[in-house]
Amino acid sequence: MVVGLAGEAVAQEILTRVIGADAAKIFNLNGLVKDFPVLDLIAPTGVYSVKTRGLLSGKVGAALDSALIQEYTQDLVDLAVGNHPKAKAKLTKSASLLFNNRSVLQKRGSWPTGLNPRSIADVEQYIRDKTILLVPDNHVQLLKQNIGSILNARLRSNIVLPAGTNRVDWVNSFVDRIDSIGVKSSDLDVMLEAIRHLPADQVGRLQREVAERKRRRGF
Repeated sequence: MVVGLAGEAVAQEILTRVIGADAAKIFNLNGLVKDFPVLDLIAPTGVYSVKTRGLLSGKVGAALDSALIQEYTQDLVDLAVGNHPKAKAKLTKSASLLFNNRSVLQKRGSWPTGLNPRSIADVEQYIRDKTILLVPDNHVQLLKQNIGSILNARLRSNIVLPAGTNRVDWVNSFVDRIDSIGVKSSDLDVMLEAIRHLPADQVGRLQREVAERKRRRGF
């Protein structure tokens, strides 16, 4: 909660540049439902999943090693393929929440342009096809460079593509869905370290601020 509050203003400004949307129309979906499944942000430009793997490793600016690359790859597979029951259930729940709250999100100006679903299944397909994975800036290039070989291995083992799908195009589409959140993992580590020293008596004030922001936003 504290990290979210401390970084909210900065994050909105960064994401305004990264995803090209009006800051006032970028909405954190955790303000709609706590621990919103699969997705983190919605805006007129689309839907976004934000992942910061290795942030709690204890090593400032931890390098993106093979284990973290595998974790990020699984994040993409879960949101785009959903090839196991738990991932599929999360995708369906995410799509249902968006579909059932679309009028509220439209009034906020946060609903993606061009998404005109007639069913929950339409929203789920949009999430699978369009979600962008936002990761720390220093993780982007290494992830893009390595994800191809990992996905090709997964295709040989446990991922079955629809008939007629071009494997090369499918793998390349994942590379195109990785973008920078606008800050390095070391920047986020510094924020976490600062928060460890936050006086305990500030927690109540921050909780009141969260409640007030939600009230102003209509959630």
